[in-house]
Amino acid sequence: MGLILYYAPNMIRPIVPLSLSRYFKLDIECKDISKEEGNFSKIFPLKLTPTLYDETSGWRLTEAIAINNFLIKTASEQPDSNFKSDTLLGWCIKSESEILRWESMAVSDFLNCEIDVIAPNIGLRPPDEKKQDIAVARLSKILDIYETQLHMNKGFLVGDHVTLADLVTASCFYFGFKFYFDSEWRKDYPNIVNWYNQTVKTPYFNDFFKDTKLLEKREF
Repeated sequence: MGLILYYAPNMIRPIVPLSLSRYFKLDIECKDISKEEGNFSKIFPLKLTPTLYDETSGWRLTEAIAINNFLIKTASEQPDSNFKSDTLLGWCIKSESEILRWESMAVSDFLNCEIDVIAPNIGLRPPDEKKQDIAVARLSKILDIYETQLHMNKGFLVGDHVTLADLVTASCFYFGFKFYFDSEWRKDYPNIVNWYNQTVKTPYFNDFFKDTKLLEKREF
């Protein structure tokens, strides 16, 4: 097939595509862009990951949501595969739409706000108290949406099992659980905590979360 999945090891959005590619044992070569800088930047001038590239045809695909969809559909079409794509992508038009909704919210509104809150406090951005206050307030509102949904839907974002909505959202929560969502914070969001702990242990993530531990006390 000649497909290459480019990823950046320290970025959030490539976590799920990389994990899916490995879990389904797809015929795709995964390349770390830090070791492929010259060639990667020629193909993808914006230097954003994840991206897919077909060396044979020159076909390219960007944006994590689109790439996740492609990988899951590809996995379901493999010879002798018993996997059905609707398990992760949705089993009816409403579930498909809801999964896309939560994916989009995770990689845009939630992740961007989470980064706005955390990045200035760990040296990734210059501090700005006014912007920080706005980001913290907005993040609180978004977290309340997740907490309510997980409570109402009994532990999943869509349906009664883990879907791509859960995988993508949990991968975006990883940054927060690493630097911000400490033991004191977790007392107020029991549904998020239970869901996160369950989701990161699913086999789709392989060993990505194997050695991760919940933050006891944040430093800011």
